[in-house]
Amino acid sequence: MKKTIYKAIILINSLFTTLIFLGCKTTEINIRNYSPVAIASVYCNPSVPWYTDDPTAPDATNPGVLSNMVNNSLNKNNPELITLNERIDSAAESLCGILEDNGIDVLDASELAQKGINKQSSMAWLDVLSSDVPASGYKALGNGGKSRNRKIAEECGAQSLLFAHFVFQKKKVPIGHFDKAVAAMVTLKIYVCDAQGNKLLSKSYEATSSENTRYKNGNWDQQAVCDFFPSVIENVINQFVKDYVPVDSSEVIQETTPSDSITPEYSTSIPIPESFKSEKTDISNPTSTTPSF
Repeated sequence: MKKTIYKAIILINSLFTTLIFLGCKTTEINIRNYSPVAIASVYCNPSVPWYTDDPTAPDATNPGVLSNMVNNSLNKNNPELITLNERIDSAAESLCGILEDNGIDVLDASELAQKGINKQSSMAWLDVLSSDVPASGYKALGNGGKSRNRKIAEECGAQSLLFAHFVFQKKKVPIGHFDKAVAAMVTLKIYVCDAQGNKLLSKSYEATSSENTRYKNGNWDQQAVCDFFPSVIENVINQFVKDYVPVDSSEVIQETTPSDSITPEYSTSIPIPESFKSEKTDISNPTSTTPSF
C-alpha cells in the first residue's frame, strides 16, 4: 500500500511539473504578433551617477527638479550633461531602428504626438516624470494604467505600446590588483502592453562597456565615458529584441557545400554589436533582471 501511495505521489508531482512547464511556455510572446507597436515613451535619468549596489545611496536615486537645475548650472561644461539630449535621442532612434530591422512595424513618434489622446492628456497625466529627460518627440511617462494605455492604443491604431526607460550610469571597475577605471553602464527598463492595456512584459537589461578610462586621484576622462554609451545602448536593446523577437523559420539560409549537399544555416537578423577593444581588460558582463514598474 505504501509503495502504491508513493508511486501515486511521484506521478502527481510529475504531472504538476509538466503543467507548470506548459503554462510557462504559453506565456511566451513574440512582439511581431503585436505589430504595429507605438513607442509611447522614451526617457532617461537627468544625470550620469555612479553605479552603486545600495538602492538607498544618493547616487542611486534621481534628483528632484530643483536639484537637477542646480546641477546643470554648476556643471555647464560637464560632457555628461552636455551630451544628455543627444544620448537619449540616439537611444530612441536605435530602439526604433532595431525593432524595424527585425520585422516590427513601429508607428512614427511624431504622428503619435499629434493624436488627440496625447494632447488632451499631456497635462492631466499624474505620472509625468518631470525630473527625467525625454527623447525628442516623446514624453517622460511611466507605463500608467490599463485604461489610459488602452485609449492611447485605440487612438493611434497600435496593437501594442512600448515604454522605454534608459538609466545611464558610470561604473568603477578594477584593473589589476590596485588600479581602477571608469566604464559606461546602461540599464534599459522595458514595459509592453497590448491594445487592451494588458501587460505583455516588464523586464530590464543591463550592460557595461568593455572599454574604460583610467581613474586616478578622483579624476577620469568624462568625455571618453560618454563616448562609450552608444555601443552599450545598442547592447541592451539587442538583448531585449533577442528575447522577444525570435528568429523566423523563413530566415533560414541554405548553402551548397563542396559535396553539393544542402546544409541549412540559421541566422538571426538581430544586429549584435561588434565586440569592443579595451586598453586594459574586457569587463562586459550583461545581465537581465526583472524590475517592478
